[in-house]
Amino acid sequence: VTDYGQDFPDWHNLSQYQADGNWDARHRFSFMAVYRLPSLSHSPALVRRVAGGWELAPTGILQSGHPFTVYTTASFQPITNSDGTVIGLMPGSGDFNADGYNYDFPNMPSQSFTGSHSRQDYLRGLFAAADFPVPALGQEGNEKRSLFTGPGFANFNLGVIKNNQIGERLKLQVRFEFFNLFNRVNLRGVDSDLSSGTFGSSVATYSPRTTQLGLRLEF
Repeated sequence: VTDYGQDFPDWHNLSQYQADGNWDARHRFSFMAVYRLPSLSHSPALVRRVAGGWELAPTGILQSGHPFTVYTTASFQPITNSDGTVIGLMPGSGDFNADGYNYDFPNMPSQSFTGSHSRQDYLRGLFAAADFPVPALGQEGNEKRSLFTGPGFANFNLGVIKNNQIGERLKLQVRFEFFNLFNRVNLRGVDSDLSSGTFGSSVATYSPRTTQLGLRLEF
């Protein structure tokens, strides 16, 4: 498995990249139900038409975040002396091993950023590029793949359904559907490219609350 459509930074050390898949969600709970409101068969005809035939269909997902890996897509920017000998890397340089491929891992950070985080932590930024040391010139970093975990996801949808009997053979179903009913802000993944201006932060969200109306004719 490769990362984000990219290759492995160092094919000579594949054990460094043995980790959880990009799609791994360690904890996930989902549910779906349909509740038909009590029958009004003994009520007057008008009451049955207006207040009868209703159903509620809630669905929900509670899920922990997906893993992600810090990397850089910056190009090789060496520091040279007067005779052109490369003696180091400029700040913000990438391609640490100088193989011409701008996808590299840094060294492990000096402090731990693993564990759970709040949504505010992801908005402010979990870490800075300076927290990840640059490896020695000509070497790939020792960071482990899928070391960090992105924001969790919680969503609740609700369908409100009205079944209307039309004659003996036709039924018109009216559906009121509410997605992300509680309008919860669900953050997308963390920008984990060291060369990005928004590195370490989540800068996008999934859809806010939306509604739709549907009609279904059964015969």
